[in-house]
Amino acid sequence: MKFKRVSNFVSRYGFRKGVGLYLDLKYNRLSKVRVPGIKESILLRKDTTDVAIFDQVFLHGDYDIDFTFTPGTIVDAGAHVGLFSVLMRNKFPNAKIICLEPDKSNYETLVKNLIGYPNVQTMHAGLWNSITKLELADQYNAGHSALSVKENAEKGTIPAVTITSLMEKFGLKTIDASLKSISKHPKRKSS
Repeated sequence: MKFKRVSNFVSRYGFRKGVGLYLDLKYNRLSKVRVPGIKESILLRKDTTDVAIFDQVFLHGDYDIDFTFTPGTIVDAGAHVGLFSVLMRNKFPNAKIICLEPDKSNYETLVKNLIGYPNVQTMHAGLWNSITKLELADQYNAGHSALSVKENAEKGTIPAVTITSLMEKFGLKTIDASLKSISKHPKRKSS
């Protein structure tokens, strides 16, 4: 397993950078990670699932999508700490990106990861089918990467937004891509 992981890093980023990145992540040497080809450093929290999400986005290439067009607007709903948005901002520097994240800790890290990128909007909110309030539930005991939301109009503390309300708020005529609609691999086992 460890050899395959190291091999994946070397294959993706070359020997020197790949081994260095692997060791930094393995030993939690850094809270900020430099990824070749990515403009800004990425903040990953220790003792969270951030590294597993990092692997999906930057190691396994789960979101290396060959678009047949250049997206103008991307919505990252359930943005976690913003890694998909970082990838898309670097791939499509002129696209408007809107990130929604309902979990407060994830959202705070998301804001830090995207602060150096222009034309990215963040909202501490969840995407829903109506304007209401939501609450978080960790029904799978998986931590911050697999939280779900449920409606609780009376006691919920997280604002819910709809696609229509997002489009109105940001003056959008269209949305070209969303995270959930473009994933190449719906679920991938970690290496």
